[in-house]
Amino acid sequence: MMRKIPLFLTLASFALVVQSHATYAETCSAQCVSELQERVASLEKRLAALEAWVHNRYIDNGDGTVTDNRTGLVWLKNANCFGKQDWQTAMQSAAKLADGQCGLNEGSRRGVWRLPTLEELEAMIGTKYYMPMLSNAAGTGHWTEGDAFSNVQSDSYWTSSTEEGLFGSSFLSASWSLNLEQSSRAFGSKEIPAYVWPVRRKVDGNEPVWRATDSK
Repeated sequence: MMRKIPLFLTLASFALVVQSHATYAETCSAQCVSELQERVASLEKRLAALEAWVHNRYIDNGDGTVTDNRTGLVWLKNANCFGKQDWQTAMQSAAKLADGQCGLNEGSRRGVWRLPTLEELEAMIGTKYYMPMLSNAAGTGHWTEGDAFSNVQSDSYWTSSTEEGLFGSSFLSASWSLNLEQSSRAFGSKEIPAYVWPVRRKVDGNEPVWRATDSK
């Protein structure tokens, strides 16, 4: 079995390759200097991307998705593609989401995206921040537009977490939502509109395909 190499050693080795290419370019003949300089520039760019991936909380994948390095989940970059919807419509919107919609350009198909669970959405909360309670991509400051998400609302977002509960004077089917203004949970009627923020796993093909009949 192949031994796992510590990540800091991988970064160090990668940086050494960049340095060796740069050193060789100084002694190389004029004919190969240009080619080596291009290689060094490419390696430096890849090294910067690798370092960002290691240290950042969120990674903008450049295809309409953002990866949470802490949980491994992939979120839709646009946190308000669908506006406010009731729970049933929100479930359908997430399940029908696919490549070519909401800025997606990553080849996903219908049935891969879904609403997050309450626990998954709460895992994104940055307790140091307010309106919304979300950090920037680096995890070092408050979220700002496009870093790494766009259109994040300081309001309630639906989750897929649901159960039969008491609402008003009648037993109705209800679900959990999470307000990103102050990270407050709400367990209420599925008829109340809230925002929709789809999520999927990092590797496609392992998600169960959600059907409209599953939520009834």
